[in-house]
Amino acid sequence: MVTEPGKEPADLHLRRMAALAGLELVSGPAELEDLLERIVLIAEDHLPATGGASIILWDPHIQDFTISVTTVPKQSAEYARERVRAHGATRWIVETRQPLVVSDIHEDPFGANPLLQESGLQAYAGVPLLGKTEVLGVLYVMDRRPRVYSESDLAFLRTLALRASGAIVNVRLFAELKRMALKDGLTGLLNRRAFYELASEEFRRARRYQRPIAVILMDVDHFKSINDIHGHEAGDRVLKQVSERLQAGLRNQDLLARIGGEEFAILLIESQDEAATQVAERLRRSIEGLQVTGEGGVADVTASFGVGEIHPSMKDLADLLRQADQALYRAKEAGRNLVRGTAKE
Repeated sequence: MVTEPGKEPADLHLRRMAALAGLELVSGPAELEDLLERIVLIAEDHLPATGGASIILWDPHIQDFTISVTTVPKQSAEYARERVRAHGATRWIVETRQPLVVSDIHEDPFGANPLLQESGLQAYAGVPLLGKTEVLGVLYVMDRRPRVYSESDLAFLRTLALRASGAIVNVRLFAELKRMALKDGLTGLLNRRAFYELASEEFRRARRYQRPIAVILMDVDHFKSINDIHGHEAGDRVLKQVSERLQAGLRNQDLLARIGGEEFAILLIESQDEAATQVAERLRRSIEGLQVTGEGGVADVTASFGVGEIHPSMKDLADLLRQADQALYRAKEAGRNLVRGTAKE
């Protein structure tokens, strides 16, 4: 179909506007890579892109490209990302924040890119994805033959990049808010809600497949006195340093959370009472030597631990936590700075 320069068929214009409107609505719990796939498909479907479309994200903190999504045949996302040249078009677009249109790769100002040649591409248009203060990445459309892109095509590509940038920022913001909602603000550990959700799932899995699992509940001893005598800043430092020592003594697959003021919970996957008690004892010793200086001088820090393990009679996580809590109570009654488990003491 022949159109006037700068114009586009009415049906194409409507389809493009509908695609942009749908992208603008993305602001909630979408996965980033799903969003990127959606963006490149819109570019491929609504622009001259016989060679496909691609998007590559830029991380200004590490000064490198990270996630890549492409519809170019025979190009994997990892391959495309690895072949981005340090002094090529993509880096130039990021650094200058300007679009780049190459109607024939033989006239490419950066020289013929092997990545394009290997895929049989002859032309491309790339635009930056711009956040409020930084470049998010680059969006490309590509052709298998030389092409002069129309004004309307380039205008749509720029508008698509603008809407895509907003959607990427929204998805990242939602992911960060979700992450923060699962973390304790002081220690950075899982919070009570996150622990219960994740630990409940692990409990159901262990119960279904008859696998061992154990829980450790821990309280910092006399924490109220530490706050009263040495000040709340000292109390906060105690909690941070205790959390660091707990993290250092656990495996990556274990779940560690701050579930209350001075209360911590640990879920040990594939662990039974004896092994869990040994872990708790090791953690207890690592905390026993901790000292924090506050308004009232030096505070010696200790902690009490209670261990529980899954049993066929248990219906849910609450039963397991109740067992560990009873063991923790026995540790406190026996003088604190102790570990108590399900076995008879």
